[in-house]
Amino acid sequence: MSLKREAQKYDDFEEFSRDYSWNLMRGRYWHVTSDPDFKLKKEYAPCDASSLAAGPGGTCGLMVSYTPEVWAAYFPKREYAAEIDLSGACKGVDYMIVDRGFGHEIFVLNIDKVRVLSVMPLKEAVRESDRYNEVIPQSEEALRKFFEEARKGQKERRC
Repeated sequence: MSLKREAQKYDDFEEFSRDYSWNLMRGRYWHVTSDPDFKLKKEYAPCDASSLAAGPGGTCGLMVSYTPEVWAAYFPKREYAAEIDLSGACKGVDYMIVDRGFGHEIFVLNIDKVRVLSVMPLKEAVRESDRYNEVIPQSEEALRKFFEEARKGQKERRC
């Protein structure tokens, strides 16, 4: 499960729990696109009004989210979602979590550390996301148990 790879990036449960609960780092991430053959490109940068208002030198990178259903509302003409694997990326180095008021956002700064797992119709991605949300830990106790199991035998954090 991709949440296990996410949990392995952390040394302590408190940090993992905070990112899981507040930053929605839950192991499955999506990029909403109009391209059914979406591929990663180094020149990706956010192209919305908020990013453009920041002017030159603003944040560059691929934007992904844990919540494809939110992005479906913002981008009604984008009919596909690419599932992006962030398991090889480290927070603060390869991606950063941002809050510009558009919902959950992650800017991938190092395209070389991520990969596209699949591209599917957006409605299917939303269903997949909903199913995933039903099986991940729902309580602090379940999350702690999951974290401890994911970290078993691992000596150091991955990031």
